[in-house]
Amino acid sequence: PEEQLMTDVLNKTDEIEDDNDEYDDDELDENGNKKRKWHNYLKKVNLLRKPKRIFEIGFQVDTGVSNNFLNAKDFFVEEVVIDLPQMSEDVPSDGWQIDFLFNNNLYVNLNLINNMQFGVNFGVDAYGFVNISKKLFDYLGKGFNYYETLHVGGNAEGESFFYTQAKIGFDLFGFHITAKPALVKPLLKLETNDMYGAYKNDSDGSVIVSAIADMTVYGGTNLEPIFEGDSKNISIGEDIFKNCGFDFEICVEHSFFSALQCGAYLRVPMVPGKFGYKSDILMSFDYQVDGLKYLINQEGEDPDVKDIEKTYGSASLNVHRPFKTGIEVAWRPLGNWFSLGALAGLGIRQPYTSDAKYFAEYNLSCEATLLNMLGGWFSTGYFNEIFKHEAGIIMNFRFVELDLGVSLQGSDFKSSFKGAGIGAFVNFAVGF
Repeated sequence: PEEQLMTDVLNKTDEIEDDNDEYDDDELDENGNKKRKWHNYLKKVNLLRKPKRIFEIGFQVDTGVSNNFLNAKDFFVEEVVIDLPQMSEDVPSDGWQIDFLFNNNLYVNLNLINNMQFGVNFGVDAYGFVNISKKLFDYLGKGFNYYETLHVGGNAEGESFFYTQAKIGFDLFGFHITAKPALVKPLLKLETNDMYGAYKNDSDGSVIVSAIADMTVYGGTNLEPIFEGDSKNISIGEDIFKNCGFDFEICVEHSFFSALQCGAYLRVPMVPGKFGYKSDILMSFDYQVDGLKYLINQEGEDPDVKDIEKTYGSASLNVHRPFKTGIEVAWRPLGNWFSLGALAGLGIRQPYTSDAKYFAEYNLSCEATLLNMLGGWFSTGYFNEIFKHEAGIIMNFRFVELDLGVSLQGSDFKSSFKGAGIGAFVNFAVGF
């Protein structure tokens, strides 16, 4: 009956069968040992993340922006005080960096009896940063020689991917195995070839300020009609499945006790995606005033902004999503209404290249729910090179669910507790 089916799928209190019931007293193998009962090979495993519906469709959005210098107290003040010497001391040695992350996906899941799971999701992963050299703040805070020309560097980088991922999960030999093949389409990649600013006090007392940004934008589709506003020739739909890469992720879970579930995951980029187009962009401007006070009061002539130079062409740049692997644990000492979780992992950005960058990941979490309907969670962790402390609420009424979370973030551990960044999380699902 339908009622029994729903009970089987959503039952969250299944106990692991007693060891004495695992073997058949009447059947012996060739060595005279009792044979394991066949049905124990398909024994249901308690999962790290228990399904809440038989069928569901929903979406998730997880986004944030952070920096490693300015904190919440620097914004929420009645009167802003700029202390240049203190700024010089506070900016990290690797410069002022602003990071952003954006992840969203639309998912459809089907959860059947005996932990059989099928699903598909579509999403976008994006990240990026802008960095300004500490030298700028040292010049401003500590001063410089008259007639000296100051050169300040910087750089920026960003990547985004669109992916289509399938999922199949099943229990086997006391383990739950989930396979997730994914087709990955590179969307955009930004990298700077040269980015700097210059400041000079000339011999006549005038001030000259100049800046230049030389960057390359790679695209998965022809960028020229996009940048030039030619909407009729934009070919995103035609190029969406061209030059795609392929990832494969596998997750293995096991219940050591009824209250303790452990898992391991591995995502391997196997076939690189390719950027087939690029645009080289050069932006620059020069600004000259009679003196520093005119620069501060903006009393000089309008900046001489040169035309933005853009050149378009073909490219052949291979790219992968980050490689990721790790382990997870969920402990439910008081029952399924209360869960403590931990994760430890490793990621590699731009794998298989000389520019490969390794980074660790971790997470500690606590979640509690009342009658499997209302609850909340708190977590602290480090993902995609960003420290993140998140709190949220869960509102699950079986046929509809809404989870909302907010987070403090930061590029370094200390600033992440001071409001150097903020993020938001939304999960919405409907089903039965």
